[in-house]
Amino acid sequence: MVFENNSISEYEHLLRNHTNDGLAVNCMSIDDFKLMCKQLVSPIEIIEYLKWRKVFYKNNGLINLLITETNNGFVLSRPQKNENLVQQYLYEKYGENAIYEDGLYYELFRQYVSVLYEHKEMESEINGCYEVIKFLAHLFRDEIKCFVERTEKALLIAKTKKFKLVGTLRNVQKEYAIVFTATEQGEQVPSEELLPVVFEKQKVHTLLQIITYWVNDNEYMIDFVLWQG
Repeated sequence: MVFENNSISEYEHLLRNHTNDGLAVNCMSIDDFKLMCKQLVSPIEIIEYLKWRKVFYKNNGLINLLITETNNGFVLSRPQKNENLVQQYLYEKYGENAIYEDGLYYELFRQYVSVLYEHKEMESEINGCYEVIKFLAHLFRDEIKCFVERTEKALLIAKTKKFKLVGTLRNVQKEYAIVFTATEQGEQVPSEELLPVVFEKQKVHTLLQIITYWVNDNEYMIDFVLWQG
């Protein structure tokens, strides 16, 4: 529940359920919601945070001051101000580095994904662009870092006009994988041919190819090819 009325300054951060079959509901202001979205890097991370936030307030009540001991001392925050509880979530889930890490990876990720809408060929597939976005929306920050690193490497190699399989990103439990390719002019290997060679011993139900190439010395392109079996 997001309050878009600036006159509402005081509210319960967790609307508790009053019956056994009722729902507990997260509450925050529109400004806090925007701050939350800036600190969390993917839709799936926002979902996981809201689940964690609900449990936190249910177990701890409305805490006004939170002190967390780290290897570098103590981190003091006011959870109810500017949605600072996000920092506690990041610390518990990813460790101390997540509190201070550089956001460059995530800005680059947004930049790469934004080129999806520049590719007219996606219009020939019903909801093709949406399916790719939906897949990428489920990547967590450790996967996003790998995504950016491999895409950067692919773009660097593609500038030399070489065709090369640069790397992969795999999730064995969820049975999906991403293949990163440097190409001269956007050439692609059919997914059905890639699967038995690159993922011989791994079951893959969803495969996304990230195909990079350069139009000229200053402009690159990224093609997204999604296969679901």
